[in-house]
Amino acid sequence: MFKWFQRKTSSYGAVVLPGNVPPSPEEFSFLAQQGIQVSAARPESSDIWALNLEHPAWGKAQMCCPREPMPSPKPFLKYSAIPTARETAEACNATRGVMLRTEPVSENVLRDRKNLLRYFGAVMDRYGILAIDLISDLPWTRATLADELAHDADLDLEALYCLHLVSESEGSAP
Repeated sequence: MFKWFQRKTSSYGAVVLPGNVPPSPEEFSFLAQQGIQVSAARPESSDIWALNLEHPAWGKAQMCCPREPMPSPKPFLKYSAIPTARETAEACNATRGVMLRTEPVSENVLRDRKNLLRYFGAVMDRYGILAIDLISDLPWTRATLADELAHDADLDLEALYCLHLVSESEGSAP
């Protein structure tokens, strides 16, 4: 029944950063203080720069800075009760961020997805406004990440998907 969770799969996400200027890779040197080894990586043509990240417990990740401004996270936030109005406004006004991809370290999707959140927390440490799990479409604020990362249990099943309400007309109650 639960074989779906027993597989190796990469996780993908984005961290929304304040402002409209692309960050430099040097701005993430603080990650070393969190036990993350940082090394330069070959960027894709669509990226300004790329970094390899590695943590002894969380495994490997790649972080890159896209050349193009990030699309607004508004679609991810429209029906979410997670971010506050202020966090939503800050995220929607920002046009820069970094993309993250984590590699699986186990054959447990919930454990490996938690490692993506650990990297989110590390990258957001100083500057981040919001993180978005691009597989589940779920936004993560500093507060929700802090709650989830306060324990070492695997990620809750509910963090693997997002429910959207559909109605006949905009503004009608379900």
